[in-house]
Amino acid sequence: MTRPRPTVAEVIRSVRDKFLEGENPGLTPAQRRTLNDLTACRTAALGGHVLECPECGHQQIAYNSCGNRH
Repeated sequence: MTRPRPTVAEVIRSVRDKFLEGENPGLTPAQRRTLNDLTACRTAALGGHVLECPECGHQQIAYNSCGNRH
């Protein structure tokens, strides 16, 4: 069985803190906002909704996107 490929948001979350701890990453306010948006994308921080199968009743949480197109 193959492992699922990581999402862009998962990769960003895994390195964000170390990147920001680096010596003056020099981000503009817009770049920092984009980084924060992508970090929160599809997490509980942005809310979500419950999807339910009408046949078997299985429920799955679908978290909202940040809407940032970067």
